Amino acid sequence: ERKSSSLSPKVSVKLASSTILPKGFSLDKFQMKPDGGNALETSLSGAAPGLKLTFKGNDGGAGDLGVEYKKGTLAATAVLDVVDLSKVSTSACFGVGASSNIGGCASYSMSGKECALSSYSLGGSYSSGAL
Repeated sequence: ERKSSSLSPKVSVKLASSTILPKGFSLDKFQMKPDGGNALETSLSGAAPGLKLTFKGNDGGAGDLGVEYKKGTLAATAVLDVVDLSKVSTSACFGVGASSNIGGCASYSMSGKECALSSYSLGGSYSSGAL
């Protein structure tokens, strides 16, 4: 019995803090895939304190525009499907005191004739002393 093997080569590039890119802009990933497709991930930091803007997409019809915000004990995100405008997803986590956290996430579907909340979850944690 003969076994065959194959390689799936792909080429990836990452540029950050480069002299050829504007301040705060990062090319997190540019990837050429074996099937001829491409993927791109970029980010922009420093537009405002604690704010980071992101884009992730490919030539297969996917594209997400994201926002990440961090300040103190708050961390929040939002992602919009900018190709189909079919979904918005958000999340947030907040530290309450030194030992508690509370957070949640939600997705809102905008595809079809009806727009509605498609999923959500809430959570919390508490820790005290050594185990």
